[in-house]
Amino acid sequence: MNIGPCKLVMIHKVVIKHLIYKLCDNTFELKSPMVGTFYIAPAPDADPYTKVGDHVSVGQTLCIVEAMKLMNEIEADVAGRIVEILGVNEKPVEFGQGLFLIDPKG
Repeated sequence: MNIGPCKLVMIHKVVIKHLIYKLCDNTFELKSPMVGTFYIAPAPDADPYTKVGDHVSVGQTLCIVEAMKLMNEIEADVAGRIVEILGVNEKPVEFGQGLFLIDPKG
């Protein structure tokens, strides 16, 4: 498998960033409360609910998890700054899978 140097550097940055956040105890991992499909925006052509670096408040909608054709809005349990979006748009998520990392001190 041939991976270009730019792609390899990007992969390393993502892995390192994820490890750094996992080592720090100051992040909160928002987990999926159900099995379904993850959507970062209310519609395919709409802006995402949130982006990395955004400040969110408790109760703010961060994404949708579609389960059995029902669109379930997933809200922030803590206030803080979005550090990382772990869910991939339009991809399946499992119960308890991490969707967002939130820094409550951010």
